[in-house]
Amino acid sequence: MQGDLIESQFRHLMRVAVSVREGVISSATLLKRLRSGSHKNATYTAFREVGRVIRTVQLLRYLTDAPLRRRVTAATNKVESFNRFSQWVGFGNQGVIADNDPVEQEKAMKFNALLTNDLLTELKAEFPQVSDVVERASLSRPWRRLETYRPCPSLWSGNW
Repeated sequence: MQGDLIESQFRHLMRVAVSVREGVISSATLLKRLRSGSHKNATYTAFREVGRVIRTVQLLRYLTDAPLRRRVTAATNKVESFNRFSQWVGFGNQGVIADNDPVEQEKAMKFNALLTNDLLTELKAEFPQVSDVVERASLSRPWRRLETYRPCPSLWSGNW
């Protein structure tokens, strides 16, 4: 039974978790170590089972908690709105990143997200005027529902 495995490895799991939290070992190093011989590694198997338990608990919470479902749906809609707007803002080569270099691809994606965030910030500052013009002209533009867009939080994570 997997519960027995988690129980037998619990002390070790907690030591590893504290080591990551305290910075003794990086999460990347931990993952590398756990992946090597993963099927034979009891710690890896116990962590995998803990992850499955957590996913099951979260799924059950999501299924039984209507306010949580509404919050998740609202957040998902905001992210999808941002992505649609970002795609609309994107330019050059019909939004296709032609470079195969991952560094250049990441630069292009971050530049597009930065441009989108900048445009949203400027439009929000001018939103009353833009909103009036759009309504009078009955234009179908992405800024029509600008209040659904928010700056992309991943930009400010410091991973530049």
